[in-house]
Amino acid sequence: MRPNSPKNLMNYLKERFPIIPLLLFCGATLCGIASSIPSTPRLDKVITLTFVYLGFLLHLRILDELKDLNYDQKFHFERPIPKGLVTLTFLKKVDLINLVLLLAATFRFSTLNIFFLFLVSLLYTGLMFKEFFLPTLRETSVPLYLVLHQSVFIFLYLFFFSTLSESFWSITSTHKLAHFLYMLIPPYLIEIGRKVEDRISPKGEKTNDTYTYLWGRKKTIHIFACLIFISGLTSLGILNFPTFLSAILIVLSLLLFIGSCFASKLIAQHSMLITVLLALILPLLPAAIYLPN
Repeated sequence: MRPNSPKNLMNYLKERFPIIPLLLFCGATLCGIASSIPSTPRLDKVITLTFVYLGFLLHLRILDELKDLNYDQKFHFERPIPKGLVTLTFLKKVDLINLVLLLAATFRFSTLNIFFLFLVSLLYTGLMFKEFFLPTLRETSVPLYLVLHQSVFIFLYLFFFSTLSESFWSITSTHKLAHFLYMLIPPYLIEIGRKVEDRISPKGEKTNDTYTYLWGRKKTIHIFACLIFISGLTSLGILNFPTFLSAILIVLSLLLFIGSCFASKLIAQHSMLITVLLALILPLLPAAIYLPN
């Protein structure tokens, strides 16, 4: 099969960028954000921004492919790019088309000052690609490295909140702050949750690109559980969010935290399923609460 064929691109996306789960996550996130807007946002905006979010995640995925090529050729040569399924040149072209569509869609549905937030998000991805010009940061401080990379969602989500509210969105109350922080938790859960289980190279060696390798399995699950705990606490500040749902999140976090002391391997084996469910359910909870009667 020739490289860069449509079939190969689909196989690449299936392995490295599963569109359906990510589209559902993006849609759930935009619904959760839209639920905080007093006046019901236009449906076409919510749908468009859902695909903007998906395209933005694809941009991040392609940047990671570029950044991690040497590592993947050494430790993950079974992946699509090292084995020649698609080429980086081809993915660059895909991303260029992707970026043009993203800029067109975001400019169409936002004012100039709100559009600037999206430009800041894109520029921030450039800093991420350059590792913030601190090439040893990951080795010296993994938590700081994680926070700096995930901070891109602060600007992106501010853009989403502002676009849906049709004005520059700012945090003017504890309810708004709680809702904003709550929505930021799922990207962290996805980032850590997908790297709980050990990754094994084709040579049978554990690779160092998981948080379990860097922190240990138990500590990684503890951090994952703490994020769920934080989501439970922040949900207490969301207007009309039922206390019993907040309690469920807090109890779930405690069960994972304690369970990791006895069954960390079992939890790690099911970490992706847990992560996917949480990533889809958490953003939708505020949306369900604010549905009109």
